[in-house]
Amino acid sequence: MTTSDRAAETSETAELGRVETPAWARRFAQRVTHIQEAIPDIEMEAEARVDGAISLLWSLLDTAVAQANAALADAGLDERIALHRGEDEYRLQGVGWAGELRSIAVLMSVRIVGGHASGGARITTSGTRARIDLIPHTEGAGPHWLIPQTAHELTAHVVDDLLLSVFGDDPGATGRLYPLYSTDQDQ
Repeated sequence: MTTSDRAAETSETAELGRVETPAWARRFAQRVTHIQEAIPDIEMEAEARVDGAISLLWSLLDTAVAQANAALADAGLDERIALHRGEDEYRLQGVGWAGELRSIAVLMSVRIVGGHASGGARITTSGTRARIDLIPHTEGAGPHWLIPQTAHELTAHVVDDLLLSVFGDDPGATGRLYPLYSTDQDQ
């Protein structure tokens, strides 16, 4: 941009400053101001709802792991399901019936866009290339996670089946999970 272009732009801006502001333009400025003032509240509320959904997912996993490990201890077994939880990930590792290492990973990618949750979570296992996709539902009665493949809610029973299938080779649990899995071919 040349000096004369800047001078012309400054002159146009100065001329606009002297224009009488009509009523519609004042209403426009009021609405924009109101929207900008409301955005932090909307974003904070949405973030709190998303945090609640993430806490719910981690809690479902924590509970299932605690119950599984308690059952292993009660049975006198030394094996335990180990867990690692980061801000955006949850990993479980345990030993399968033949002594091989097995794992479940939950990767979270949720952010707030326009006051609503965007993204979701993905569950993968060491036993299959398929995955269970999850989307948070944060409106209404309380946070919960939906499985878009079937429109079912992720419940404690689904998480229990996940641990039974991956670490316990339970064919019934594997069969119940099968409809919930997605592959890249599904998209």
